[in-house]
Amino acid sequence: MTAITAIILAFLAISNVISTASAYDDYADDDYNRAPSDPVKVAERMAKDYTAALDTLVGLIQQPITLPSSPSHKDDSVETMLLEGKTAFETALRVFPDESLPHAHLLFAKVCTKVGAYQESLPLFDEAIRRASMPLENGTTNMGGGASSPSSSADARAQAEASSLVQQLVLERSRSHFLLLENEVSKWDDVNIQLHRGGIAPGTSPLMPLVSVEKQLEIFPKHSQALHNKASFLVLSLDGAPPENANGTNSTVASTRSWEAYDTFRKSQVTGYEAYTYGKNQHLAGGKSCINRANNKDYAGLVVGGSAWSNAPGASSTPFSYNNKTKTTVGDENDDDLYIGIITLQNIVISGRDAVISGHGSDCHVYVPHPYVNLANNLPMVTSWETDAMMMAGQEGLLLPLLTYVPEGNNNAYGGKITKDPVNGNDDLMIPDPKLSAQRGRFHSALLLTGYASYNYFHFVTETLPSLVATRKYVRSVLEKGDANHVVIIPNLQYEFVEGFVRLLLPEAFSEDDDEGNNGENKLSPQMVQWGPNKRRNNSDEGDEHVKFDSSHPIAHVRRLVAVAWDQPFRAPPPVGGPPHCLTPAPLLRAMRRAVWNAVNALRGVDETINRKLKVVYCSRSTSPTRSLMEEEELLLRIKDEIREEGLHAEVILFEKKTDENGKSRFPLEFIMDTIRLFQSADVVVGVHGASLANIAFANVGTTIVEMGLEGLSQASHYRHLSQALDLHHVDVFLAKDARSLGAAGVTLREGELESVVEAVVGGLKIRKGGEIGNHSEL
Repeated sequence: MTAITAIILAFLAISNVISTASAYDDYADDDYNRAPSDPVKVAERMAKDYTAALDTLVGLIQQPITLPSSPSHKDDSVETMLLEGKTAFETALRVFPDESLPHAHLLFAKVCTKVGAYQESLPLFDEAIRRASMPLENGTTNMGGGASSPSSSADARAQAEASSLVQQLVLERSRSHFLLLENEVSKWDDVNIQLHRGGIAPGTSPLMPLVSVEKQLEIFPKHSQALHNKASFLVLSLDGAPPENANGTNSTVASTRSWEAYDTFRKSQVTGYEAYTYGKNQHLAGGKSCINRANNKDYAGLVVGGSAWSNAPGASSTPFSYNNKTKTTVGDENDDDLYIGIITLQNIVISGRDAVISGHGSDCHVYVPHPYVNLANNLPMVTSWETDAMMMAGQEGLLLPLLTYVPEGNNNAYGGKITKDPVNGNDDLMIPDPKLSAQRGRFHSALLLTGYASYNYFHFVTETLPSLVATRKYVRSVLEKGDANHVVIIPNLQYEFVEGFVRLLLPEAFSEDDDEGNNGENKLSPQMVQWGPNKRRNNSDEGDEHVKFDSSHPIAHVRRLVAVAWDQPFRAPPPVGGPPHCLTPAPLLRAMRRAVWNAVNALRGVDETINRKLKVVYCSRSTSPTRSLMEEEELLLRIKDEIREEGLHAEVILFEKKTDENGKSRFPLEFIMDTIRLFQSADVVVGVHGASLANIAFANVGTTIVEMGLEGLSQASHYRHLSQALDLHHVDVFLAKDARSLGAAGVTLREGELESVVEAVVGGLKIRKGGEIGNHSEL
């Protein structure tokens, strides 16, 4: 007999079901040798058949099942389970048609939730809640329709149990409703992926899924992931037309909405941090109750930005060698100096794809570079937002077990495994202590050279590369030591640009000899640990596979961690302004540019032909799923025609990635060096806002950058910041307003702005040719 069956039998026993056995005649048959005059036996049989149907439902709840990767996909096993559940549910109602018993509705609602039939689960939960609330409304514990018993301590306990059941049902319904809304967002994503490879289709906008996310936050207002999703959709919608009820000019409305998105990102981190500290109290990943903390609502442990890192308890820091001084932008004397330094932290955990740093054991500090890091997808935490939501709804008395949050449905996140609550069927993710795990997840020391979105080309070039350059001496000392306990953590080499840049700046990280001393395939040193998911893993025991953390949610413990950290400027550069997004200080960017130029020269020699012929580099997005310029062909023709008419004799080069027949770079190092040389020699770079423009980080002083960008999006100001930090001449030409903003599959220029691009290109060439801005190489 299952636990739930025992509960139901006890419930039936106290419910005086004998007096309400309306289905008596159906069960008074000869097969069971029961006389029509024996209502007790009839009731016993009804209870037996009823609990048998409930047992079937419980078994379905506990049965393992893998849901389809997308709500748009169908799965036969899911349909079978739903049909079996419906049959058991209908049997339970037929054999015991009492209008006050909630259990069949509750259990079938759970089955529906389990298989993703969230819409079907909601009316079932509603009916279960109605039935379970009846004794509370009537002031009696009698759910079977019989006479109520006198008030007693037993009756009070039963009332409390009924109240607890109602609260549990309300929570279960809230979870199912939340998942239904999540499915709506996923379906919107699926349509865009299927039709436009991820770009947002015409006729839709991020405001559509934003409606669903807002409804999710009505259910769980402090859900960290939902808050992050809201902020992301807000950003995606910023360059569309302002809301009809908005007051002010387009620019002031856009700025206000940008700050709203920024503050929502911050709120997501705060609520995520709270859920993380609750998880600490439940010993996730070796966590313990936080020391020196009055309660979990003290957010002093959320450490944001380089100067805050340097002042954290137990941290030591070495300021960057330019004497710890820089300005937000070149020539801007109104901004405070920004901190840049190399930070050392003790006894920490690194977790998640973005390699978020947190304290081990009772140390509850979490270190993030800025508010855009999604803690819900990078830190072990529990669903504390559920308890908060119940308390806000006036359900303070319910003591709910806080479940471990399962990020992105990854049942093995952070080296854990899923267990199940045998009664409620809830999934719970058990996350072990990485300090006590196998040697693979423990290091005496580590230099962290991966972080927020390091798998993205822009973030790698402008954040990871400067960090690598700033710490190359340290990296080389680790490689020389050759000790597997002392490592350097880098993004996964499945991103070929990572391999190319590491080969360029740290050729000693690769060995050309195998273990027997024979010349063989290049292998990454075991001291270079790759971090993050790997889609092309070969499952070989050779090479560097044994040091790869290729989960989408890896975790490791480090006794001593070294990382480069800095402060962000408070505002993005003009003309858009507003909140900043991932703006690396100028001294780091300049040092990185010098380093890559010198590395290429060391391998290929100084290129004497650089800047002898005028050169325009056009960054095409024609093969990208987002922001492909619809007028690209016309624009290129106009640029070439105008150059010819002006007699400038400039070469127009279409920048694109060179790949083999499988879409892979044949030689990552060669392609990276070609790219650096191309942009170093460019006089003008033109492109729609996108990752290829990150290569302007290798451009010479005075190069003209023509960015076809988004006027209303402060968080898209990072290429303008690059130009200002590296003394480039930046020209903004804004795209037409589009409700899809950054996510648009295709974009167009505003009326008349195609000519503005052409004029900016020709003007940049004339400036370079005339020497008004000299070719100041930093070599």
